[in-house]
Amino acid sequence: VYWERGNNLMFQYQGGTSSFFTTFMAGFPLVTDKNYYITGAGIGVRLGADEKINIDIEALYKTIHPVTYGPDSITATDKWEDQIPSLRLTLNLGMFDHLIAFVSLSNDIMIESWNKRAFSYWEHDKGFGASDNSFTIYPTVSFGLKF
Repeated sequence: VYWERGNNLMFQYQGGTSSFFTTFMAGFPLVTDKNYYITGAGIGVRLGADEKINIDIEALYKTIHPVTYGPDSITATDKWEDQIPSLRLTLNLGMFDHLIAFVSLSNDIMIESWNKRAFSYWEHDKGFGASDNSFTIYPTVSFGLKF
């Protein structure tokens, strides 16, 4: 369970070995004026054999699903432009058995000709990238607990 910049609450499952894992996630905004939810998946590796302090490196692929509320229905749609590839680096700090606090730095990748729309659902910090603006990387910090 973690909070990420943009005020999204995310739930994530990691499964695999102590060195290689797959991950699945889902989340939603914590503010009522935003109408979307997020799903995603990825793979990762864990560096460091210490159970108290280690680092995860993950390649993630997230999809933003805009939600429209009608008088008699709720419709969730997503398009190719609502996809976000991301690279994430996580520092894990084991506190107790089966309880780990973590801080992550995600690097969400916007490619101007493809997924610019996915970055319109919440505010992102200043990004960096190509001088011709063909791509921009938006760093995002998140904090959470692993059970």
